[in-house]
Amino acid sequence: MYAGAALKDSWSLADVGISLGSTLKCFVKEEDKPTLYVFNAMTQETMPMMENISLLGKKVSDLRTLVALSCGFPVSVFCLRTPKGLEMYDCQHPQELPDRHRYCPLYLTPATAQH
Repeated sequence: MYAGAALKDSWSLADVGISLGSTLKCFVKEEDKPTLYVFNAMTQETMPMMENISLLGKKVSDLRTLVALSCGFPVSVFCLRTPKGLEMYDCQHPQELPDRHRYCPLYLTPATAQH
């Protein structure tokens, strides 16, 4: 923090006008960001998943349970797909999928639909 303003990590101190010998106040700022986003194809809404857990060690079946609790649909009526349309199966781990990135949403589609 400098002159009451929060500084970003990517800013160069010289570009912001902070001169040599200036005093900076440092602190840790915590933000609640979604663990991942799920796009619900049935309601056309993107649901942020705010659970404070690591999804990397979980199976897709665990992820589907979390999604079911968030949206209210039974697990048996939907499937999860990657942004490229690959169906995610219960025995898989999300990190095994080739096109899975942290900030790309997963897609919730009807279980019988072909994406």
